[in-house]
Amino acid sequence: MAFRFIKKLIWFIGINLLLALTVFVIIKMIEPKYEKTDQTTEASFSAIPSNKQFDLVILGTSHTREFSRSGNKPKVESILNISLWNLSKGFGHGGLVPGIAAWKLFTQKNNTTKKLIYFIDPWIFYYSKWNEENYFLEDEPLQWDIFHNAYRNNASLPVLLNYVKAKFKPSYFLTKSLSLNRNYKQLDSISYIKADRQMKIYYSDSINVKTFNKYQRLFIEFTQTLYKDGVELIVVIPPTLLNKEPGFDLVWKFLGTIQNCKIYDHSNAIRDPKMFYDISHLNSIGIEYYTNKFLKPILDN
Repeated sequence: MAFRFIKKLIWFIGINLLLALTVFVIIKMIEPKYEKTDQTTEASFSAIPSNKQFDLVILGTSHTREFSRSGNKPKVESILNISLWNLSKGFGHGGLVPGIAAWKLFTQKNNTTKKLIYFIDPWIFYYSKWNEENYFLEDEPLQWDIFHNAYRNNASLPVLLNYVKAKFKPSYFLTKSLSLNRNYKQLDSISYIKADRQMKIYYSDSINVKTFNKYQRLFIEFTQTLYKDGVELIVVIPPTLLNKEPGFDLVWKFLGTIQNCKIYDHSNAIRDPKMFYDISHLNSIGIEYYTNKFLKPILDN
């Protein structure tokens, strides 16, 4: 009887593995096929190259993603006279846990840089929904290195399951390469109603110091790894049209304690609404202005 049970179990496992393999092959056959770079896709993990050296890598949320979106990257590289790679993820997927996972995948693929600018939004330190519970893999193609990287970097089980489940959504198969047309959409004025609404999305609950301490320790470990690897870390609070964020002071005080790290508060550096296409994201004109006025001096120091 025990032999029969084992035999049935082996058959059950074998059939399910075969089904899983079949599904995987079908997905790989019909998923979108286009060259993935940090300009052409939001699936930034799958775009990471191998064996490349860059003058600068940038990391962060959608505010950082704008340096690559809308064909902005060549202009930024030209202004700074450098080679650049953008590891950030947009659409709420750029928390601390996803960011560190992206950096580790970047280095695992034998890529190097001497300088990393981390554009940090304070809210990524306060909630698990931006971190280990963040569905940051839903737009990524099925790849073992991406799955394994996320597993090793604290992604929760629901996040890993969503990575697979999201591949069955029609929207995934209809994904197209991003447009390289410049984004000249601009605001006429600052809407404080929209600013408050956006703030409630970022800070959906009260500030939890215990949670902050957890992500603070994670960030410190990350900075220590960078220092050991000889990578210079620069931390910047990115410009938005938002009011002062409720979690700003605690994060800024913490950043000031980190050794071997330059920090810059640019949260209010640009207040002209014509530089933004919504309440917190720079348009192409704003990206060029910020790169010339603020980013270039940082790198020249």
